[in-house]
Amino acid sequence: MDFSEYAELDAIGLAEHINKGEVSAAEVEVVARNAISEKNPLLNAIISTVEGQPSSDGSLSGVPFLVKELVIHAEGVPCRAGSRALPNTPVPHDSELMTRFRKAGLNLLGSTQTPEVGYSATTETEAFGPVHNPWNSGFTA
Repeated sequence: MDFSEYAELDAIGLAEHINKGEVSAAEVEVVARNAISEKNPLLNAIISTVEGQPSSDGSLSGVPFLVKELVIHAEGVPCRAGSRALPNTPVPHDSELMTRFRKAGLNLLGSTQTPEVGYSATTETEAFGPVHNPWNSGFTA
């Protein structure tokens, strides 16, 4: 699978390809991580990546996933809510929604920026800088 094929699919489409054995979860993860490495320096949307996060054999098993760093807590991943005031300390346990995402089989790869404490419609934090629009970097996301 290459990036153009990956980008055409949503989570259900990716899960179907994985479940049919047309592509492995590991191959999809490599494409997703390569996309993060290539695209994020321009976008500044993803603020942390993680590896080896637990998941299960749910209906979305192996589908790469990112959480917004605001209200979804993943064990071992910092949740600073876009603020310099909160410590860069991993949270001790999953939130209920993260537990359900893991049961569905989603493969957590990291977290994305959020407006500081969710207060704005755009993400331009003092802590991490602005997130850029993928279609026009001069515009907000």
